[in-house]
Amino acid sequence: MDVHTEKSRLLNILNGQSVDRPSVICPGGMMNAAVTEVVEPIIKSRGGRGNHNIHSKDMVEAARRVHDQTGFENYGVPFCMTAEVEPLGIQTDYGDAFMEPRVTQYTELSIDAIVRKGRVNVLEYPRMKAVVEAIDLLKNESIPVIGNITGHISTASSAVDPNVFFKSLIKTHGQPCLIGLYQCLSHRICERNGSCWGGYNCYFRSNSNGRNTW
Repeated sequence: MDVHTEKSRLLNILNGQSVDRPSVICPGGMMNAAVTEVVEPIIKSRGGRGNHNIHSKDMVEAARRVHDQTGFENYGVPFCMTAEVEPLGIQTDYGDAFMEPRVTQYTELSIDAIVRKGRVNVLEYPRMKAVVEAIDLLKNESIPVIGNITGHISTASSAVDPNVFFKSLIKTHGQPCLIGLYQCLSHRICERNGSCWGGYNCYFRSNSNGRNTW
């Protein structure tokens, strides 16, 4: 059997081809391994000011350290889902390397208004731009780069107050999601014909808030 790199092994698995063994990955996004032991050296090297959730160079270093220190066979970014909903009008506390960013104020827009707003240029938003830059910097020939996007239910319930959002699902039988949230997702992977995301080898979509929705 052919000897595989970590990248070729994962891509072969995803394409249904034979491999020497399973890949061992941690995709990033909602499932990441940027634990204290990984990020502490980054903080020290930045004089206590590093933050892998908002700066592309710190994001790259964290992804590489996860790979090198844990044995996971991929690079995965981003490390926080709030980066994806910032273009939808939320306010965020960026926290620090040890405290992940969190939503401090939900958008005042309704789901319908978000949909009507249309596509978003991700490069106009600093944190999304940092993710795109990190993916480009991580691109290589032997280690797979996994990009992460958040599913439509989790995206919506991070942008709109969950109490309001889930009640709207009951009243409209899920119509807000069915009509528009997939469209909102498109700006993260399809903007400029996908050219700004060209460095990733595959992407994962995580939808933790949507497991029991449909």
